[in-house]
Amino acid sequence: MKAGAVNRPFFFYGTLQQDLATGEAARLVAALGPGVPASVRAALFAIDDPNGSYPVLVHGAARQVKGRLVFGPEDRRWLARMDAYEGAEYRRCPVRAMTSDGKIVRAEAYIYTRRRGAGLIPVPHGDFARFLAETGRRPLQR
Repeated sequence: MKAGAVNRPFFFYGTLQQDLATGEAARLVAALGPGVPASVRAALFAIDDPNGSYPVLVHGAARQVKGRLVFGPEDRRWLARMDAYEGAEYRRCPVRAMTSDGKIVRAEAYIYTRRRGAGLIPVPHGDFARFLAETGRRPLQR
């Protein structure tokens, strides 16, 4: 990662969290640190893939989705790699993340862009790591 300011807030709620990241995701977030616990108001679903399960965050629901607030670099190449990793299914969008001490931070999160439909598994408690543990699924490996 290019040296420079590391002050762009991101809300990660799934396989970009350091404890769930593997492969390319792990390389992308390795230098960011674990961040702090946070949540956003949205809905969380999971998708099963032959290479593991991955989450999708959807606007428009008043549920609490748990994740981590991390600070990324102001580096266009790193952002382009992040956007490419997430692909066409996700778009980087502004969200209001609340830290565990009640502080509101304007951050960016990757929001699911496809229509909700078959194959989306609701995660009512909004915690993807807990969902994986409860169901015996493994995070996406790529």
